[in-house]
Amino acid sequence: MQQSTSFYRVVPWALVLASLLFAAVSPGFLENDEICHYLKAAWTWHDWKQVLDVWGRPACTGIYALGAAIGGLFGARLLAVGITALTVFGAARLAQRLGLIEIEPHAAAKGAAIVALLTFAQPFVVMHSFTVMTEMLLACAWVWAAVLLVEKRLLLASITLGLGVLARPEGPFAVTLWPVFIIIWSRLTATKISVPRWLLATLLAGLPALAWYLLGVIGYDNWQWPLHAFPWSAQSQYGRTGGKFILSTLLAMAVWLWVPIVIGARRLLSAHREAALVLIVPLAAFTGLHAILGTFGLMGSYSMPRYFVSVAPFAAILAFAGLHRISLNRLLPALVGIVVTMAILLGVLGFLPTQQTDDQAQVDAAIAYFDQHEPAAWRQRVIAGDPYVTWALAQRDSVSATWAGNGDAILQAAPPGAILIFGRELWHNERRPGDAGLRALGFVPHEAAQAHTSAARGRQFRLPGTITGAGVWVKQFAATAPTGG
Repeated sequence: MQQSTSFYRVVPWALVLASLLFAAVSPGFLENDEICHYLKAAWTWHDWKQVLDVWGRPACTGIYALGAAIGGLFGARLLAVGITALTVFGAARLAQRLGLIEIEPHAAAKGAAIVALLTFAQPFVVMHSFTVMTEMLLACAWVWAAVLLVEKRLLLASITLGLGVLARPEGPFAVTLWPVFIIIWSRLTATKISVPRWLLATLLAGLPALAWYLLGVIGYDNWQWPLHAFPWSAQSQYGRTGGKFILSTLLAMAVWLWVPIVIGARRLLSAHREAALVLIVPLAAFTGLHAILGTFGLMGSYSMPRYFVSVAPFAAILAFAGLHRISLNRLLPALVGIVVTMAILLGVLGFLPTQQTDDQAQVDAAIAYFDQHEPAAWRQRVIAGDPYVTWALAQRDSVSATWAGNGDAILQAAPPGAILIFGRELWHNERRPGDAGLRALGFVPHEAAQAHTSAARGRQFRLPGTITGAGVWVKQFAATAPTGG
């Protein structure tokens, strides 16, 4: 039995080791957001105020800055794998503390292995288990806050929950609900919480946000800095994405996982109310929040399936509770088969390891063309219209390139001879100037470079109809008309 117990204990570590391998051998980026998060983290050592950035988030920028300083992109991704490991083991510990996993060593090891597999059975958990992104950070903060709460360490739980504010925009939502949540939890568990202790827990949950604010006051020398730095926008630039939200909720759980999740939720509601509260409320509230944001096109929500990585541990434990009628001896090999099959499929699609997109491959080809045909100083004339361009040039040279951003000001002010390079997918999605708009700004296609790049292809899957490739334009004259197209 000891050998068998050891085998089960290896399973979670094997999953983490696989993530580490993917981190080491992935040549591409899963999303442009990952590139931006990494660039912000790496630049923090030159400008510490990057850690205050509202979009980048202090926890993401600050933690990954440490990895970037030690080992560049791999160093940052190595830390991402460590956060994933903390999240997975937090999920197993939460299931055990809730009494869903037996304490006996053999059963505990087996249960922990299954919870880990159910976490990795969520495809976007696998893909984001080694990426420099925010979702896993929030999942880690929330699952360990739940562990500490169940262990009746309320004050530590409150601080840990508050750290979620530093990880993702959903963090403040949880902090807002926390005072009511702990009152309900205390009554369900017959845990006596005095009013002063409740007030202290509420204040501690807001402490990380307060620290962020005060650091911003020092950094920006302005007590109103959130009003200027926060990307306030009632309407999402992506519009209403209610239909996409429905698809995203299904894809996030590989469709089939919703069945044991619902079964588990129903079982716990009738048999284990503390577990039902601790597990169902985060998943339901998170899903409801994004359903509203996506349906009505509010804030910056894009109804992406990766958002659900933030509540993946709670979904995994609910699924575990829903699969309780299946023998663990039968369930474990079945889950191993599911996870391995899913990993193979993601590998075929170019997500494991993360391959380059067409945009990234063609940007590399464009840079190679200019390296071969232009004087070395050509980099000084580049406008990087895509974060990958900034990344790719930094990999080859220390010369900084400017990301064009969402506005036209940089393009308008660029002198003749400026070279604009961008990935078409992001350029199109962000509604930046089309061909007519670029021509109005004085740019023309660099025909030779475009011809050189067109044959380059990435291996990362894109849906049919997605606009991909690299755009290479050179400025010939000053802008004479408004942008358009």
